[in-house]
Amino acid sequence: PRAAHVLPEPDVIIAQGGFGEVWRKYNKYTGRYEAVKTITFSKLKPDLVKKEYKIQKSFVDCPFIVKVYDFQEDKEKKECRVYMELMRSSLAAEMK
Repeated sequence: PRAAHVLPEPDVIIAQGGFGEVWRKYNKYTGRYEAVKTITFSKLKPDLVKKEYKIQKSFVDCPFIVKVYDFQEDKEKKECRVYMELMRSSLAAEMK
């Protein structure tokens, strides 16, 4: 599983919102940083997140959509995680 290769960096939160947080993590298997979106079950149903993940993953080569790599559901922690491409800047920064 992808999570086994992602080294934790608990102090690197790159975004927070109503559904959860996005962390910057280093994946030692791929040698690159990734964004890991963590969503708690109380905020959003995991089935809905998984459905969104599958739709987003189907746009593999679209330059306008962030690439997603993996989805994990952690029933013990009551959260799910979406592993995706780490963007170099935000859309808001690009529009300035």
